[in-house]
Amino acid sequence: MLEPSANMPWFKGWKVTCKDGSASGTTLLEARIKTNRFVPDKEFSGSDRKQRGREGPVQFEEDPFGLDKFLEEAKQHGGSKRPSDSSRPKEHEHEGKKRRKE
Repeated sequence: MLEPSANMPWFKGWKVTCKDGSASGTTLLEARIKTNRFVPDKEFSGSDRKQRGREGPVQFEEDPFGLDKFLEEAKQHGGSKRPSDSSRPKEHEHEGKKRRKE
C-alpha cells in the first residue's frame, strides 16, 4: 500500500506539513489553489500598471485602407461585375464565342 506523501498531489486529503514538521491545517490542494501562480513577477517594458485612466476615447484614423472610396465606387457601378455597355466597344462583343461549322 502506498504511504501518503507530498509527491502524490492528486490525493486531496493529505495535510500539508510545514518545514518545521508541524501540520499547516490546509490540504495540499487548498495550498495550491491559494498560490499566486498567475501574478507576473515582473512587468513588461513600457507598461505602467499604475496609470490606468485614459484621457478620452481611443482615436482611430479616418479611413486607412480607402474602404469608403471603394464602397462608393461599387455603389456607382450598381454592383455589376461587367463594365457598362457604353464603356465597351461593340466590335468585341462576340469575340470569345466560337461559331459552329454547318
